[in-house]
Amino acid sequence: MKLKTKMLIGGGLLALLPILVGSFFTGNAAISVGRDALEDDAKQSLIAIRDITATQITEYIHTIENQALSMSDNPLIIEAMQAFSDQASDYQSADSSNTAAQKQSLVGYYQNEFGQKFNTLNSKNTIDAPKLLDGLSASSLAMQYDYISNNPHALGEKQKLDAAKDTGTYASLHEKFHPYLRSFIERFGYYDLFLVDINSGKIVYSVFKELDFATSLISGPYAQSGIGEAFALSQKANTKDFTGLTDFSAYLPSYNAQASFISTPIYDSGKKVGILILQMPVDKINGIMTYD
Repeated sequence: MKLKTKMLIGGGLLALLPILVGSFFTGNAAISVGRDALEDDAKQSLIAIRDITATQITEYIHTIENQALSMSDNPLIIEAMQAFSDQASDYQSADSSNTAAQKQSLVGYYQNEFGQKFNTLNSKNTIDAPKLLDGLSASSLAMQYDYISNNPHALGEKQKLDAAKDTGTYASLHEKFHPYLRSFIERFGYYDLFLVDINSGKIVYSVFKELDFATSLISGPYAQSGIGEAFALSQKANTKDFTGLTDFSAYLPSYNAQASFISTPIYDSGKKVGILILQMPVDKINGIMTYD
């Protein structure tokens, strides 16, 4: 009886073996097909997200281009460009008699207030303050002194100063135009806005007064950076509807953070009088790329 039972069981198992093997391979095949389908769905979803994001970024860049063109055609901007250029070329500080003291004040700011944060964010890099300052003219040093190192507001808040005291016409102009320009970049999320003299390449105005303020984008320390490239693109342009956009790259005045710039020429009665440059809103672009 036991032998018969064993034979029956053994025969049953032998009969089931082809079915079990077939089911195993059929199941594996189904799993493989399902996995391929899931992978294909995931791939198509990623492609769709990529395309949607690319479209959103493109549309946003067009918005920025149109804002830059509108600003460069604004009579207030044209007036500010002309006025700042006229006053910046021979700018004198209220303490203009002591250029050496102004430079020493700036060296201290570069190495301490700015330098400490720079070193924190860039542990393997340091800045050479004297080298960055060596090529600046007396008027540029005076402008940086009044609006950066002698500015009573803290690092990262230099834009709060409406005008340096007792510095003549430039201070009056700054007090007139600065609140509007500051409000513009805060409203639209730009990192900074610059007005650049067409002939000297000097940044005659910026909102945030970082280390690039009052430097030349032709011969100064940042001429070979992204902002210098943006200036060169619009300087060469022969139409008022031109916009030049640069790739993101490390930018020292912004603590070596990635920065991109868009520029457009400023015309007055058919004559190119300056360049408007906007430092791109990184947070907004990151938000689009990462869906906030």
